[in-house]
Amino acid sequence: MPAEPTRRGIEGSEPTGGTSHGSDAVSSSDSPRVLVGGVGYRFLRDLSFGPIAIEALRREEWRSGVDIEDLSYGPIAILHNLEARLPYDRIVLIAGTKRGGRPPGLVTEYRWDGRLPEDEEEIQARIAEAGSGVISLDNLLVVLTWFRRLPRELVIIEVEGSEEEWGEGFSPAVERAIPEVAAAVRRHTELHAAARRTLVAGFGSLLLGDDGFGVRVLERLAQTALPPEVELLEVGTGGLNLVLTLMNRYSDLVIVDAVRQGRAPGTLFTFHPAAATVPPETGVDPHFAEPTRAMGLAAALGVLPGRVTVVGCEPGSCELGMELSPAVGGAVDGAAEAIREMIARDENS
Repeated sequence: MPAEPTRRGIEGSEPTGGTSHGSDAVSSSDSPRVLVGGVGYRFLRDLSFGPIAIEALRREEWRSGVDIEDLSYGPIAILHNLEARLPYDRIVLIAGTKRGGRPPGLVTEYRWDGRLPEDEEEIQARIAEAGSGVISLDNLLVVLTWFRRLPRELVIIEVEGSEEEWGEGFSPAVERAIPEVAAAVRRHTELHAAARRTLVAGFGSLLLGDDGFGVRVLERLAQTALPPEVELLEVGTGGLNLVLTLMNRYSDLVIVDAVRQGRAPGTLFTFHPAAATVPPETGVDPHFAEPTRAMGLAAALGVLPGRVTVVGCEPGSCELGMELSPAVGGAVDGAAEAIREMIARDENS
């Protein structure tokens, strides 16, 4: 990035709002897709860092699969724009902010965890504001999360500003942050391996009492904010559905199921099963309900993830009925929390 990506000396640059791929860009399904976008109003000094930085980044060379784009327009329009494209593996958003409590020029990088405001009225207010065309990084994050248009990974790069009055150019502190931001963007666009993807699969029948434990835990997880790289699958009793889903390639598989181990009903436990094999007499039955058989077929097809974790619960009654026993029903929240903690540890490792 040039030393001065301000409004000075940018005559002849590309019109804003378009997309640049670098001069050597070619279409390639093998190249991880990354979108780098600048967010913010122009002519607001430090708070214009996002769109001004994009002008400079678009003059650099980028590998195929990297799009450099000015996203300084309404979040709802950005949402529709992304819906019309092939999905990105990673989106990197750059913005000048004034959060307070940070020294001017401080560069902060973080991965968006998908957590929305707890107050639903605040969520709706932000969506309404976004619908009116207000340009805002925070509103954009809410819109993309609420309407489930997040990529596998969303990275935010914020530069703390000090001057936000009408005008051009950055403050000295923000100007000095330019090389650090350029290096961060370059680092986040070099994806050499597929991002970690986790599939959480719930087994069991809701019609057989405690056997429905795995599905109930999935229902609880679906009510919480999970990272975009985590997907939920209600397998029920159709194990072939799991095998077909695993063909989309995941790095981690978490299976949630009622498992008898002779313990007290409602007891939770986790373990990593040994590599499974498909019993030769079973063949391929789309309704097989045993996780071991589903994992065995996935292993035989070469799509079983490298790490498999089973979160099990000792069932009480699996008689006909749609209610969990008190002991197993009381274990649903604990299992969901254990899975969330497992995912959080993986993100920080």
